Amino acid sequence: MWLSAELDAAGNVQLSADSDAVLSRGFAAVVVAALSGMRPDAVLAADLTAAFGELGLDAASLTPSRTNGFLNLLEAVRKRVRMLTTALPSFPSLLIKRDGITAQVCRPHVLCSCHE
Repeated sequence: MWLSAELDAAGNVQLSADSDAVLSRGFAAVVVAALSGMRPDAVLAADLTAAFGELGLDAASLTPSRTNGFLNLLEAVRKRVRMLTTALPSFPSLLIKRDGITAQVCRPHVLCSCHE
């Protein structure tokens, strides 16, 4: 699963996600559609279990591992949104290539893989 979160100019959360697995990609599409454009506090307070239930994707119709995957996706979104609303220091990360090592400064408002 690939998940990105950032704040737009108005301070609203913008999400994007993708996955190699078709079902996970579908879960992610629903979460992105439901939460993108919301204020960070609204994203953190959102409970999508009822919305997923309306789509027939409640715990009774999914295997436990699928339900856990959905819940983990929601927690990953919340984690990224919390990080967006917390002042993070800029720090260099190392980019290692065949021709050498260079430092990159991460942008705190964009969550890239180096923030994991």
